[in-house]
Amino acid sequence: MLLVFPYGTVISVIHFQTLFKDRWHSPVNKRKLRNLRKEIAIPTQTTRNGDGVDPRQWIYRPEKEKSGLDKTETILLVTQINGILCLLGSSSRVRLVGGPHHCEGRVEVEQEGQWGTVCDDGWDIKDVAVVCQELGCGVANGTPSGVSYKPLAEKEQNIFMQEVKCNGMEASLFHCERAEDVFDCSHNEDAGALCEKNVRLAGGPGRCKGRVEVKHQGQWGTVCNAGWNLSAAKVVCQQLGCGRAIQTRRCCNKATQGQGTIWLTQVSCSGKEVSLWDCPSGHWGKNNCTHEEDTWVECEDPFDLRLVGGDIRCSGRLEVLHKGVWGSVCDDGWGKKEDQVVCKQLGCGESLSPSVKARRSFGPGVGRIWLDDVHCSGKEQSLEQCQHRFWGYHNCNHKEDVAVICSGVDHSFMSSIL
Repeated sequence: MLLVFPYGTVISVIHFQTLFKDRWHSPVNKRKLRNLRKEIAIPTQTTRNGDGVDPRQWIYRPEKEKSGLDKTETILLVTQINGILCLLGSSSRVRLVGGPHHCEGRVEVEQEGQWGTVCDDGWDIKDVAVVCQELGCGVANGTPSGVSYKPLAEKEQNIFMQEVKCNGMEASLFHCERAEDVFDCSHNEDAGALCEKNVRLAGGPGRCKGRVEVKHQGQWGTVCNAGWNLSAAKVVCQQLGCGRAIQTRRCCNKATQGQGTIWLTQVSCSGKEVSLWDCPSGHWGKNNCTHEEDTWVECEDPFDLRLVGGDIRCSGRLEVLHKGVWGSVCDDGWGKKEDQVVCKQLGCGESLSPSVKARRSFGPGVGRIWLDDVHCSGKEQSLEQCQHRFWGYHNCNHKEDVAVICSGVDHSFMSSIL
């Protein structure tokens, strides 16, 4: 039986008392899980041994004809709790908009492809703590009003949540108690969040690639590469909301070396930890490393962008990555502020505000046009934080593709965090 709750949360509890009597990895359990898979779902990932079955944790994408759900919007996580097989899932997302970085701004949540705000009735530091944790943004540091972040929410934008009540330990804002319906609330009451990051990737082209830095006793410092591996990189990428770890290596050339204290060394993660702080390591500040041994990590940012068709990486036709597919951006409403955000995100210095002729020199794109009517304040750290139409909705053709020309590598950027 599937129960569909407001805001897209799906819960199914199926009693399989005999399924878990044997050991977790017993052949009978695997066989029964395979039969269950055929009946209700298609697995989206396999286990380390490649058989697609892990009785402790298994991810499904539901068949529309079996569950009545849109298989492109909802992913179910299957796990065992006290002898009961539970399926939990949500298609929702959370972001902070209008702030100086992705860890501060007006709180917005996504439902069925639409972004909406959260009413600040009852909003407190525990609610912010959940948002910060969900975004990989460290600890809660304040509950600012959402109206202090520009541009303001559009009048027609939905308000999806009201009277949110978290205990501070939930994994997602969508797991917190809240009113069933939104009433008596306007965008003048939009909630905001201010987080204080304690892990970041600095000196790279975007927030999901760079030198690993941690904050201790109020100061940022680096992590020595001794003992570091891809499992540790996986934890960092997950903690920052940056997708899977692509690679990790010893940093750095002189332009990207860290400065100050080297806080950690011999960090040992299994890859299953939620936070880098859950991994064993050497004592804070006690090591014989140099900044030539700083750790560099590259994650697969779920929202990535690139400039193509130019002679260097800092000029070209703009493309963004969505659902694993690269697509272009329509130039409706595009201007200098939007250029600035792109150049900043790529670590490419300042926008040169090229002429229309120069922009057209990179040629038209092919395939998807992902974004249209993009509006930035210029303060955003990522194009994802700017206002735009729903993904894939536009009235454009590829003759209107955006192109951006930046001044080149910003050396001040290379020693700072986006």
